[in-house]
Amino acid sequence: MVNNLLSTNPTSDKPANKLIRVHVYIQGYVQGVGFRFMIMQKAKELGVYGFIRHVPNSVNQLEAVFQGNKNYVEDMVAYCRTGPDSAKVDVIEVQSELPEEIDQEFVIM
Repeated sequence: MVNNLLSTNPTSDKPANKLIRVHVYIQGYVQGVGFRFMIMQKAKELGVYGFIRHVPNSVNQLEAVFQGNKNYVEDMVAYCRTGPDSAKVDVIEVQSELPEEIDQEFVIM
């Protein structure tokens, strides 16, 4: 199931200042391929906060929360659709949430 709750504005080349938060579940060949590390690097590069972790008791699913500038969070979700070259994403589910007060960092849990 692919659930794209985010939209981009192709006519705007400037980042939107709107703060958004999404909860993402990624399924496929995504563990043991550097997926979490690559997501953390990309998030830090873009200034997006949150976390990524293995879903407990699952061998093929990751969970992430991204919060930050709307365009950058959308970039993170787009990157999750493919991940690193060695990964194979089968399903991604994206749920919009209300932004929360969180530490301004991105961590692997």
